[in-house]
Amino acid sequence: MFGETMNLCPRDRQILASNDVSGYRYNSCELCSGYWIPGATLHRVFTAQAITELRIGTRAEKGEVRCPDCHTDCVSLVIEGCQLDRCPKCHGVWLDVGEIQRLKRLFPETSPVVQADE
Repeated sequence: MFGETMNLCPRDRQILASNDVSGYRYNSCELCSGYWIPGATLHRVFTAQAITELRIGTRAEKGEVRCPDCHTDCVSLVIEGCQLDRCPKCHGVWLDVGEIQRLKRLFPETSPVVQADE
C-alpha cells in the first residue's frame, strides 16, 4: 500500500474498505455501513435523471461531512426524501446506511451499487 492514501469514513473516521464490483470501485465503512461513490464513476451507477438531480442540487446546503477523496466540505442534497452528501469538487457521493434501498429508482437494475448492496 506504499504511495496509496487511505480514505476515512466521513461519519466515524474509520478506514474505508476499497471494494470492486464488475470493475467498479467504491468504498464502504464496516462500522456505519455507509458507501462512498467516487465522482468519476457516478455515470456508471446512477441513471441520467439522478445525475441531473445531483448536479442541480437546488436544495443544497452545507453538509456535515468531508469528502474522503479530496477532503472538501460536502454539500447536502435532499433527493427522494433522502439527504445525500455530495462533494462539490470531485463530485463523489456519500450514501448512509439504508439510502440505497430508499433511492432504488435512481439506480439502473444493473448498477454495480445495487449488486453490491444485495
